[in-house]
Amino acid sequence: MLATLGSERMFEDREFIMSQMGRRHASYGVIKGHVPALEMALMATVERFDGEVTLRALDAWKRVLGEYLRLMSESLPELSSMGGVVEAAVGDSRTSTLLDDVGGEAVVEAVHRRFYREVFDDPWIGIFFYGKSIDSLVMKQTKFMVAAFGGGDDYKWEAPDVAHLHMYITDEQADIREIILRNAIREQGLSASVEERWLATDQSFRSAIVKTSIESCRVRGPGQVPLAARRPEGYRVPVLLPRD
Repeated sequence: MLATLGSERMFEDREFIMSQMGRRHASYGVIKGHVPALEMALMATVERFDGEVTLRALDAWKRVLGEYLRLMSESLPELSSMGGVVEAAVGDSRTSTLLDDVGGEAVVEAVHRRFYREVFDDPWIGIFFYGKSIDSLVMKQTKFMVAAFGGGDDYKWEAPDVAHLHMYITDEQADIREIILRNAIREQGLSASVEERWLATDQSFRSAIVKTSIESCRVRGPGQVPLAARRPEGYRVPVLLPRD
């Protein structure tokens, strides 16, 4: 929410972002009928954690949350129109998820470990990861994608848009990241169809982190500054590995 409201570009992309969020929640079995309860819980949270909130502020929260939940709900199934079929359909999808086709969480983790090794060694986009722990990033990214692939939702950290608020990541850098990820998937021996489905899921979060200018960055506290990485002289884009 902070990223979407605090950035003009994110605000303009809110329909796409909330549509993706709706699809993800639909994979957990969320339906349109759950949205009113979610809105009530969010409003109760606002009142609980801001004891001095004014009626005017509460009204603003209600209008904004209502709009965003409306956009999200457009990607959720209708219980009233599908009846008991909703539960059956959700149950069926959970018996054969992308996570199953990938080979489980251990394979997702192995791909991410290959991926981050290459990212850390890359002289350009590796700048964004200076001082970070590979093990921590592998664990977090694995938990995040396992949930996105239809597995259990054990991800407890920041959403991609919030985690990258202060980073000026360009389309070119995102393209390089995609090449490295594709190579990691191919080195793991996964099929072409699984690779494309993995990338389709991964790329659904791209608009949440790519920015058109450094002015789009947002800092979240004292001492934090926008992080940008200048392309090193003589930099060579990674080569996409051929399929076996």
